[in-house]
Amino acid sequence: MCKVNDANVKLSLYNFIDKIYLVNYDCRNVWFDNNRKYIHRTTALTANNLLNQHFGFVRGTQMKTAIDISILEVEGFHQPVVMNHRVPPEHPMNSFVFAYPEDKLYCSKEIMDIICEMNCDRKVSAAGQFQLHIASSEPLEEFLDCLYGSPIPIHGLGRIKDVLNVAERFKMRAVIQRFATAVIQNAGVNEVKQEFLKLAVQRNMRRVVHFWLSRMQSINKEDIVNLGVHRMSGEIMKAIVKRVLELGCE
Repeated sequence: MCKVNDANVKLSLYNFIDKIYLVNYDCRNVWFDNNRKYIHRTTALTANNLLNQHFGFVRGTQMKTAIDISILEVEGFHQPVVMNHRVPPEHPMNSFVFAYPEDKLYCSKEIMDIICEMNCDRKVSAAGQFQLHIASSEPLEEFLDCLYGSPIPIHGLGRIKDVLNVAERFKMRAVIQRFATAVIQNAGVNEVKQEFLKLAVQRNMRRVVHFWLSRMQSINKEDIVNLGVHRMSGEIMKAIVKRVLELGCE
């Protein structure tokens, strides 16, 4: 580990009383090293911002918040580490195997056990391997890259769906949330593309929908219908209804 690195850190403060609003603070060029126990960074956020009844985080007597700290980039490591998932690990007992008829891909047991949300009496890695009866495919490799923290490129919608199918198969919600973050970052100051918005509804990526709603100045009824109301989760539908009540519906 490098003793000193220049990191681009993003701090996201979530308001769970009013989930439509998300406050992002970008702290750039934050210096840290592995000998420091904490990093102090002053932001423009004050106690009044949090406690204000009108535009703060308090409603009545309640305040529910969560903080997400993400290191977006570290100096000296701008290029992602290339993982060769076909190389057997030095200690085979530490790996989980995806076995194709003609090939094998390897993944850390610890990563699988931490991220996988399958409800079972034993860890998912206890099976040792997952047998696949089809030819090896790129979506699984991209899925494994996501597990190891590689950047997520927002390219063809079909490929993204394939990777998300793998994530859902193993109930790895964390991977789906990484795609949600990538979709939001890819949109930037623009609106979320309709195709990705529909995907967000199908995969219950609530953050994408909240981001889209926060940018809306007015809501068109046809846009809501096109998202597929029958596939919406209760949380997404609730957020849309609340925004419609605030802005009205054309």
